[in-house]
Amino acid sequence: MKRLAIYGLVVAAAACLLFGLQRLRTPESEIAVGSSAPSLAKPSQPIPSRPVLNGKSKSRFETAPDLYALLQQLNDEASAGNVDAGWLAMKIRLYCGEFAKDPPSYMEATKGMMAIVPKPRAQVYQQARSRIANKCSRFEKDDALSRHQVDELTAKLAAAGSVAAQASELASHPDKFSPEQANDLVKTIKLGGDSESLLALGDAVVTSAPAREAAFGSQATVEEAQIALQLVACSRGLDCSPSGALMTMYCANGGVCGSFFNFRDLVRRGLLTEAGSQQVDTLAQTFH
Repeated sequence: MKRLAIYGLVVAAAACLLFGLQRLRTPESEIAVGSSAPSLAKPSQPIPSRPVLNGKSKSRFETAPDLYALLQQLNDEASAGNVDAGWLAMKIRLYCGEFAKDPPSYMEATKGMMAIVPKPRAQVYQQARSRIANKCSRFEKDDALSRHQVDELTAKLAAAGSVAAQASELASHPDKFSPEQANDLVKTIKLGGDSESLLALGDAVVTSAPAREAAFGSQATVEEAQIALQLVACSRGLDCSPSGALMTMYCANGGVCGSFFNFRDLVRRGLLTEAGSQQVDTLAQTFH
């Protein structure tokens, strides 16, 4: 199996994946998800999963030329109590975070890497980094989030009922979840989880053995489990095209660049051996 740079939005990222603010530069200590937000369901009592906004809103994240402007809209929805808008807003801030910390250094690092990467890959790498720089051009240093701020905002959205945020908490603090709680959260996401919850669970199976066991039994490695969940997210609406955020982050931040047709092709030709790719496909199919 080839080594991979794991995508996390925590992308990842990430994934996968991411919380809303009343205004973009409101201090994190003053952030409130709308007063009508539901109280936290204990991890041992899984709450119903629901889509992160609607298909149109998710598409806007992938296609918007100006993520700063989209973030402003999502912040307003988050302030009105939409925790899913808050999650997507945070995803934008994490997606743009590295660029926002120091735009000139980000572009210099891009040039430096291109000088040592073989030309075919270098072109794809430049495209991925430029895509982020263009979409995030209005972000500034204060818009980037520290690890503490990410943890704080994750906890707020988890308490407000975001399944993706609860999975992200499991990824960051697996010691806070009993095996039974991790198992229940996996069941919730397996039954009805949207692509964002699946990406966050992909991070969780890296750090939580109970979550990995609940998702795939004992046969999956950490890498296989995470990639399998990313593939499941692709089947549930995630943009897994070469220009989508998932593949962009794999290339721009992880160096997995190439002329791949989609994320499944990236897995097959850029991450895993043929046997490993087949194993991941099998795991993804068993999760459905």
